[in-house]
Amino acid sequence: MSEVIIRRFIEGVLETNTYIVSKGADCIIVDPTGDSGVLDDYISKNNLTLCGLLITHGHFDHIGLVKHYREKGVKAYIGAKDAKMLSSKSNLALAMGIYDFPYTEADVLLSDGDVFNVAGMEIRAISTPGHTPGGIMYLIDEANAMFSGDTMFRLSYGRTDLYGGDFDMLVSSFKKLFETERDYMVYTGHGDITSFLYEKRNNPIFLSE
Repeated sequence: MSEVIIRRFIEGVLETNTYIVSKGADCIIVDPTGDSGVLDDYISKNNLTLCGLLITHGHFDHIGLVKHYREKGVKAYIGAKDAKMLSSKSNLALAMGIYDFPYTEADVLLSDGDVFNVAGMEIRAISTPGHTPGGIMYLIDEANAMFSGDTMFRLSYGRTDLYGGDFDMLVSSFKKLFETERDYMVYTGHGDITSFLYEKRNNPIFLSE
């Protein structure tokens, strides 16, 4: 069985963590943004075929390359309630003074608990609203990987004062997540990678209730 390899790229003005996740000759990108040349170079040098785009949520700093790759025939997956953010100002691009944002659409709309296969990997979608209405975490059990987007950071959590944010919903999302006992590696949307059980013990979100 081929090993799952996860490579992080820190991209864009907000230093978003973009991940290329590969297994064998196939790969996916989690939160495609930043410099397409850097990502394309890695894919090319490793003789990989890009099979899908997994989007944790619809803010502009996580979706900047979705159009680029969809035009190459790659499907984009996103939580159903965030889908409109790919094609509208609700993704906050205009608020950041970006007037030529590459708006696009989604191909696959996800709901809580959906399980699907891309690039030879079984992926589970977990709905985690709060930072945005349709935030999704992705679990890849064979890699012991959790891609948290801007829901969970190392010793922190996503803002809820932006359009569509809801702190009470974010707390509920954390309570649901913390029912899990497995110690996933948490690949965050910004900042350092962390571990799930470390956050379960130490994340300060419940101190803010």
